Amino acid sequence: MTIDIRTLFDGLEDLDKKFVDALIRALKNNHLKEFDYLRFKKAVMSLEELDMDQTIAFKSAFATASTIGVTKEKLKKTAIHYKNVLAKEQSEYAEALKNQQNKKVSGKRVEAKKMKEKIEDFKTKITQMQNEMAMFQEKIDSTDNEIAKAEKKLTETRDKFVNAMNVFTGQIDKDLELIELYL
Repeated sequence: MTIDIRTLFDGLEDLDKKFVDALIRALKNNHLKEFDYLRFKKAVMSLEELDMDQTIAFKSAFATASTIGVTKEKLKKTAIHYKNVLAKEQSEYAEALKNQQNKKVSGKRVEAKKMKEKIEDFKTKITQMQNEMAMFQEKIDSTDNEIAKAEKKLTETRDKFVNAMNVFTGQIDKDLELIELYL
């Protein structure tokens, strides 16, 4: 007997299809060959579809199953088997989720942290460069002042020399004129 596992559980239509399909696939892949919880559940549901009371449907399905050796303990054991199958799926999903978390979230956090650190390094370097630029600008300003002072002093010195030179050459020129005139 082939069982459509999807029909055995209520409310699946409101759930994410991808996850429902994965869980159903896990149940199918681990389906037991003998009469088990899933076959029992299908039998109960079939009896309930005939408008049978749930209590009577359970007892009737169990009475029929007991004729082929099914016991309450065996029924519970197979139900637990399927719970364990689902628990294993949950564990695998949790591991996959953790891996995705590491890859897509934690990895991105590390990447973002590195970029923030790089930005801080750049800010520090920019501050250092601005400080160096200010220091060089002060040196330039100081040097410009020294140059202006030196140029002023040289100009003054040149002017003093030129004035002194003019006095000497002027007198010599006058004396030459006088020599020409008187001699």
